[in-house]
Formats: sequence, C-alpha cells, structure tokens
Amino acid sequence: MSEDTERSDIPPGVARSETGQSEEVVGVARSETGQSEEPFADRRRDWDNLLGIACDALRINPLRYASSIFGPPRTWLPPYSRYSEFKIIDLWRPGRTAKFLANTWIPSIPRTPPSFGPPFVNGLFWQPTVILQRPDHNGSYTTFPDEAWFFVNGIMTNDAVAQINSAYLAHLFHRPVTMIQNSTDSLWIDLFECAIGKEWYRVVEPAVKALPPLYDALKSPHKERVVVICHSQGTIIMSVVLRLLGQLFRRSFSAAPRPRRLPARGPCSPKRRAMRRPSSSTRMKIRSTSTISTR
Repeated sequence: MSEDTERSDIPPGVARSETGQSEEVVGVARSETGQSEEPFADRRRDWDNLLGIACDALRINPLRYASSIFGPPRTWLPPYSRYSEFKIIDLWRPGRTAKFLANTWIPSIPRTPPSFGPPFVNGLFWQPTVILQRPDHNGSYTTFPDEAWFFVNGIMTNDAVAQINSAYLAHLFHRPVTMIQNSTDSLWIDLFECAIGKEWYRVVEPAVKALPPLYDALKSPHKERVVVICHSQGTIIMSVVLRLLGQLFRRSFSAAPRPRRLPARGPCSPKRRAMRRPSSSTRMKIRSTSTISTR
C-alpha cells in the first residue's frame, strides 16, 4: 500500500520540545491511547464485523493459504533473490536466525525496556518501535531533500527483516527511506494489535512513535512530497496515524488566534477631550524643539 500526500501548511502555535518533536503531537497521541473519542455502543456488532473480515480472508482456496503468506512455492528454495526474506533463515548465521525465531514466537512487550534489566532479558521480552534511516541504492542519505519517504512494516517482522524490506524499497525507488520499524511482539500479540487497531481505532505503541516524524515532514516548508509505504499491520497503524493527524489539524485551526474586535467608541466628553489636549508647557516644548530642529 502506498500513500502519496502533498505537503500542507499547519498554522503556528504548536509548542516544540527540546528534541525537535512537537509536544502537541505527542500529547494528542498519548490522550488517544486511553479511549477512542467515538466509542461503539454495540460491542457485539464490532466482534461480528471483525469475524466477518477474518472469514472474508479465508474464502480463498485452502491450497493457496501458504502461498498467500510465503509467496509462490518456487521462491521457497535457494538460491534466493538478493532481498528475499527467506535469507533470514541462514545456517551460516545461526545467531540472527535464532533471534528472528525468538522475536516472532516469544511474547514480548512493545515498550522501551527498563534501564536496570540485563541486556539479554531486555532484548528478548521488550520490543519497542524504533525510527531508523535507510540510505538509497548508492548509500546516500541526502538525495532528494525535498521528499520524505517512510516505510511501516507488518507483523512478524523483527529488525533484520525490516532492514531487508527497507533496502529493497530504497533499491526500487532510488530514495532514502525512513523506516518506522514496528517490532514484532510474537504472532499472537501482533494479531491482537491488528484487531484492536482496525476495529476500535486503539492507538498502539507503533502509532505513537510514527506520528511525530510524519507530522514534522508534512509541515516542513522544505518538503514538497511525503510518501508513506505500508505493509500488512502497517496499513492499520497508518490509518490510526491519519486519524490522529486529522484531530491535530482540527485542534490547531480551532486554537488559532482570531482578530480582536475593538469596542465601539462613543462620543468624547469635553472633560475627556481636555485631558487629551496637551498643556501649554508641553506645547511650548514641542514648539521650541521643532524650531531648533528646523534651524
């Protein structure tokens, strides 16, 4: 899925933090994490709708279930293409293979790990979303400075697979890509996040991390084109981000200062007119000053 969004000017008045991100953006995202502004009254209807979506996805031929996930069978065996995700299973790189299997099958928490935990435990049970930069096909980060390209990955994607996907997009479009790496929290938690994000518009952690860089790119006067490429769960995350951007725009325009209307001025009384009239000494000073200046 690809979305090409033209740059739009956002009115001033949005406070910025020391890191450069808009504090109002972070505030909107955090306020949305609690409860949606449009709660659904009929929860049963929501579950029926979600179940209907799952049933629609399973209506294809059962023999094609594996192909819909892993691609055509001819691509399952080596030699693999340069940007194939099957390269993540590599007997010559057992550490990377073991990390991918652990990330995709061991449940983890989509939050930044605590500072006091051991590195092995933090890396295994804490998988926060990270924002990374990927150079273009020539290894440059500065080409096309008037454009901003983003990529949001889908489920069961750890950092190694996300790097493969981003490298392929940079090679395909010849652009540097900002990778919003939606770290996997295991298959089941990823599916749960997809369900609550699609049906109830819940703001999960990847949407909170993706909102500030997209907002900054859209309101930047140096960006003429903003492109967002999403895959799988990334489309659900981006739909939530677009919803937050719409709320942020409405809040910014409603908070813009309006011109103040001056009160109607009635007739001036003789006493007030006399108070406004300069005294004789003041007139003398003004006359003498003007006379000196003319000389």
